Amino acid sequence: MSTNNQLDAHHQILDDLPDTQEIASDVQIGDTSRVTGKVRIGAGTVIENCIVRGPVIIGENCQIKDAYVGSYTIFGNNVEFIATEIEHAHVEDKVIIRALSGRIQDSIIGKNSQIIRQTDPA
Repeated sequence: MSTNNQLDAHHQILDDLPDTQEIASDVQIGDTSRVTGKVRIGAGTVIENCIVRGPVIIGENCQIKDAYVGSYTIFGNNVEFIATEIEHAHVEDKVIIRALSGRIQDSIIGKNSQIIRQTDPA
Protein backbone atom coordinates (compact mmCIF):
# COMPACT_ATOMS: atom_id res chain seq x y z
CA MET A 1 0.00 0.00 0.00
CA SER A 2 1.38 3.40 -0.94
CA THR A 3 2.03 6.11 1.63
CA ASN A 4 -0.90 8.17 0.33
CA ASN A 5 -3.25 5.17 0.58
CA GLN A 6 -2.09 4.47 4.14
CA LEU A 7 -2.60 8.10 5.14
CA ASP A 8 -6.04 8.09 3.51
CA ALA A 9 -6.95 5.00 5.55
CA HIS A 10 -5.75 6.73 8.73
CA HIS A 11 -7.80 9.78 7.74
CA GLN A 12 -10.93 7.59 7.71
CA ILE A 13 -10.09 6.07 11.13
CA LEU A 14 -9.71 9.55 12.60
CA ASP A 15 -12.93 10.79 10.98
CA ASP A 16 -14.73 7.89 12.66
CA LEU A 17 -13.61 8.86 16.19
CA PRO A 18 -16.47 9.73 18.54
CA ASP A 19 -17.21 13.44 18.93
CA THR A 20 -16.11 13.29 22.57
CA GLN A 21 -12.53 13.37 23.80
CA GLU A 22 -11.23 10.04 25.10
CA ILE A 23 -8.38 10.81 27.50
CA ALA A 24 -7.06 8.14 29.89
CA SER A 25 -7.39 9.05 33.56
CA ASP A 26 -3.63 9.27 34.20
CA VAL A 27 -2.76 11.47 31.22
CA GLN A 28 -0.98 14.67 32.28
CA ILE A 29 -1.82 17.78 30.27
CA GLY A 30 0.09 20.91 31.31
CA ASP A 31 -1.64 24.21 32.00
CA THR A 32 -0.04 25.80 28.93
CA SER A 33 -1.35 23.08 26.60
CA ARG A 34 -4.53 23.16 24.51
CA VAL A 35 -6.24 19.99 23.35
CA THR A 36 -9.18 20.53 20.98
CA GLY A 37 -11.37 18.45 18.72
CA LYS A 38 -11.79 14.70 18.54
CA VAL A 39 -8.87 13.09 20.37
CA ARG A 40 -7.96 9.77 21.94
CA ILE A 41 -4.98 9.89 24.32
CA GLY A 42 -3.58 6.71 25.87
CA ALA A 43 -2.54 6.00 29.45
CA GLY A 44 0.70 7.40 30.82
CA THR A 45 1.05 10.14 28.21
CA VAL A 46 2.41 13.55 29.21
CA ILE A 47 1.64 16.68 27.16
CA GLU A 48 3.45 19.91 28.12
CA ASN A 49 3.28 23.31 26.42
CA CYS A 50 1.56 21.95 23.31
CA ILE A 51 -1.29 22.51 20.92
CA VAL A 52 -3.08 19.30 19.95
CA ARG A 53 -5.76 19.85 17.32
CA GLY A 54 -7.91 16.82 16.52
CA PRO A 55 -8.80 14.55 15.07
CA VAL A 56 -5.74 12.93 16.65
CA ILE A 57 -4.86 9.61 18.28
CA ILE A 58 -1.94 9.56 20.73
CA GLY A 59 -0.88 6.19 22.10
CA GLU A 60 0.26 5.18 25.57
CA ASN A 61 3.36 6.46 27.39
CA CYS A 62 4.11 9.28 24.96
CA GLN A 63 6.07 12.40 25.91
CA ILE A 64 5.00 15.44 23.91
CA LYS A 65 6.58 18.77 24.81
CA ASP A 66 6.82 22.25 23.22
CA ALA A 67 5.06 20.92 20.13
CA TYR A 68 2.20 21.29 17.70
CA VAL A 69 0.23 18.15 16.81
CA GLY A 70 -2.17 18.98 14.00
CA SER A 71 -5.19 17.25 12.64
CA TYR A 72 -5.14 13.78 11.13
CA THR A 73 -2.12 12.63 13.10
CA ILE A 74 -1.66 9.26 14.80
CA PHE A 75 1.09 8.53 17.34
CA GLY A 76 1.83 4.96 18.37
CA ASN A 77 2.98 4.03 21.87
CA ASN A 78 6.17 5.25 23.57
CA VAL A 79 6.74 8.21 21.25
CA GLU A 80 8.95 11.12 22.32
CA PHE A 81 8.01 14.24 20.37
CA ILE A 82 9.84 17.41 21.44
CA ALA A 83 9.95 20.94 19.94
CA THR A 84 8.52 19.91 16.59
CA GLU A 85 5.37 20.36 14.50
CA ILE A 86 3.42 17.62 12.74
CA GLU A 87 0.19 17.32 10.78
CA HIS A 88 -1.50 14.61 8.69
CA ALA A 89 1.05 11.96 9.61
CA HIS A 90 1.48 8.59 11.32
CA VAL A 91 4.27 8.08 13.84
CA GLU A 92 4.68 4.42 14.75
CA ASP A 93 5.76 2.97 18.14
CA LYS A 94 9.02 3.86 19.92
CA VAL A 95 9.91 6.87 17.77
CA ILE A 96 11.97 9.84 18.96
CA ILE A 97 11.60 13.17 17.13
CA ARG A 98 13.32 16.28 18.52
CA ALA A 99 13.88 19.90 17.55
CA LEU A 100 13.09 19.87 13.85
CA SER A 101 12.91 23.27 12.18
CA GLY A 102 10.06 22.52 9.76
CA ARG A 103 6.67 20.85 10.03
CA ILE A 104 6.35 17.13 9.30
CA GLN A 105 3.40 16.62 6.93
CA ASP A 106 1.91 13.80 4.88
CA SER A 107 4.44 11.34 6.32
CA ILE A 108 4.74 7.93 7.93
CA ILE A 109 7.59 7.56 10.45
CA GLY A 110 8.51 3.90 10.98
CA LYS A 111 8.83 2.05 14.28
CA ASN A 112 12.01 2.69 16.32
CA SER A 113 13.04 5.67 14.16
CA GLN A 114 14.97 8.62 15.54
CA ILE A 115 14.88 12.03 13.89
CA ILE A 116 16.93 14.49 15.90
CA ARG A 117 18.21 17.85 14.74
CA GLN A 118 21.95 18.15 15.27
CA THR A 119 22.83 21.60 16.58
CA ASP A 120 26.60 21.13 16.88
CA PRO A 121 28.82 20.32 13.89
CA ALA A 122 30.15 16.78 13.96
